Amino acid sequence: MEELRGKLQPGDIFLERRNWYVSNAFLPGYWPHAALYVGSPDELKKLGLEQDPRVQQNWAKLLRPDAGGHACVVLESVSEGVVFTSLEHSIGEADSVALLRPRLAPQQIREAIARAFSHAGKPYDFEFDFFSSDKLVCTELVYRAYDGPIQFPLKKIMGTTTLPAIEFVRKYATERNSPTAQFAFVCCLQGDAGAGRASFVDEAGFIRTLDLPGSDLLMGK
Repeated sequence: MEELRGKLQPGDIFLERRNWYVSNAFLPGYWPHAALYVGSPDELKKLGLEQDPRVQQNWAKLLRPDAGGHACVVLESVSEGVVFTSLEHSIGEADSVALLRPRLAPQQIREAIARAFSHAGKPYDFEFDFFSSDKLVCTELVYRAYDGPIQFPLKKIMGTTTLPAIEFVRKYATERNSPTAQFAFVCCLQGDAGAGRASFVDEAGFIRTLDLPGSDLLMGK
């Protein structure tokens, strides 16, 4: 995790997996969760974002450490709602994580982070309704932050239009050789529960997660 920490830039998108979560069996693809690295207070100040009213109204929430006393630098939508959390909690408790970086101008990244801040404190959307922003699922937080500069591949699943986290991988894989690709691959850290450790895999290994099932039972783990 410390090696991954050194690669981060504000605005980066995390894809995460926790093995053996029951919900994995009901979500398409290997990656069930997405989150945003918004950065530390110092990083946000360097971007001039501490003066943005959308950031200011939630600045105190960012400054509160998590239950373990760690600094909050991640914004994500979980069952408790849209919350700030630490790398130690969000990434440290995951079994696998991938990091994508939007290929956008600095001002677009700043705007995306400010948009994300405006959603802090909203409840989780258990109905997965992408057409209202009063409640958000994890991928919708990323979608609301970057919609416009980034074209997201929304999918209809069981009659509901939504954005499974695995579609971020598919979008990257489809566009990666194009000069207009909208994501850059930064790294992918995959856990091995049997060995009790995680290892970095290359771009090809990241793309291969498109072929991995969501359920640990189907993967034979």
